[in-house]
Amino acid sequence: MSNNKDMGRKGLNRRGFIKAAAAGIGVAAAGTAAPWIWTPRASWAAISEHHASAKHMLILYADGGMRSPAIFNANLSLQWNPHVDGEGRPTQPGARGTEWDVGAVLDNAPIALPSWGQGEVLRPLPAVSDKVTVLGTVDHQPFEETSDANHQTARQRMTTGRFDGRMGFLAQISKFHPMYEGQKRFEAFPPVVIGGGARLYGEATGQDGLFRALFFNGPQDFQRRGIRSFQIPQADWSQQLGQKLDQRFSQRLALDNAARVSLYLDSKANKGRFRDILGLPMLNLLEDGAVDRELGTNQMMREAFGAGPWGAQVALAVRMLQLGSPAVAVGVGGYDTHSNEMVDFPPLAQDLGRQLAALIHVLPRLPHPEGGTFWDHTIVTVLSEFSRDNTERLTGYNSAQGSDHQGLNGSRHQAIPFLGGAIPGGKMFGRTDPTTMAALNREEVFHSQGILSTLADAVGVDPGRFFDEAPVTTMYKG
Repeated sequence: MSNNKDMGRKGLNRRGFIKAAAAGIGVAAAGTAAPWIWTPRASWAAISEHHASAKHMLILYADGGMRSPAIFNANLSLQWNPHVDGEGRPTQPGARGTEWDVGAVLDNAPIALPSWGQGEVLRPLPAVSDKVTVLGTVDHQPFEETSDANHQTARQRMTTGRFDGRMGFLAQISKFHPMYEGQKRFEAFPPVVIGGGARLYGEATGQDGLFRALFFNGPQDFQRRGIRSFQIPQADWSQQLGQKLDQRFSQRLALDNAARVSLYLDSKANKGRFRDILGLPMLNLLEDGAVDRELGTNQMMREAFGAGPWGAQVALAVRMLQLGSPAVAVGVGGYDTHSNEMVDFPPLAQDLGRQLAALIHVLPRLPHPEGGTFWDHTIVTVLSEFSRDNTERLTGYNSAQGSDHQGLNGSRHQAIPFLGGAIPGGKMFGRTDPTTMAALNREEVFHSQGILSTLADAVGVDPGRFFDEAPVTTMYKG
């Protein structure tokens, strides 16, 4: 099912709803009678009391529509979470003080980390779940009968903030972050996108092309051949020839490929500005180089993040944070599980869990240039375009042993984790009914655009310059 209505333009957004309520208009008159809470933000301020509480943000984007409640809000009936343990339990014990329901699908075995030191292990996510806080009712269109379930428009919402957005969220950070004001733009390290699954975060069109993020496929871009291409100075004639070839290449392409090629060319120009930095051995994660142990050697990073679909990309993301990028997005696909979900989803969920566990292990051990550690200065989240529904009550799957997305409760209510120094951890906000996936009475529902506003606000950017929804501050509650 496709639903392309934009709550920021058609229907009521949070501000419109609050104003209607203040004028004496009932919720039912505004659109839909809702038993859950849409919490007013004081004066609808775009900047919250947690503004600039972090120096960096890291987004892990699960492309395709991840069944996030099975991981982060798992105490559900079989229809909504079929990923149970051998005794049919949908959850497993978490760390003491954890309020969110830890999915049984997650691995709970520690992993030895010999290069980190004798006896060092990576504790699995269930053992460190008290470092993570979850919002269980993140919705694109809280006031609509169904929510956006179209891949294209839902992906746009989570990467640009709007169903028809044309400027990626990281490009907006690049445009409005104070660290890029004036000539500083050409000196400060830019936002970074890693992996094609997160490509839209860095895109922009027209004159805004200046603000596109750096794009990398992954650590393979920094193997020896790639490093040499960054380090070798080019003569003027060579640069001019390369520019002409790029122009001809772009002009020959069909219009539907123009945006992607433009992203490549702008990213290529940015890489040229940071040629020396991008040649550092610490970025060649697939090989061992001369990297100070205090920064985390390449072997240490490979051990912690592993060799799964997420591992090398997330390790590279940490390196980009170390170089000074305020915003990094990593994208991995495979989550559009219309069939064979029983086999395909658990390894993806377990590898994602490992990444969060590794970040909890690694970031507090990396000193930050401004004091403290990278854990103290970073906010991390996992996003996707929607969750899953159209599943049978007795199996939890559709007829193809998978799941779909129709914009009903099962897919509209994503469970979004947050972690990092400013987030207390272990909390759960926005609970759902285990049998219907509807938001429970008096529980708060969170607009997806508000999630992006929260991230922008956290790193010191005023989201009111480009979003309607105010930052969500609920996850900061201790």
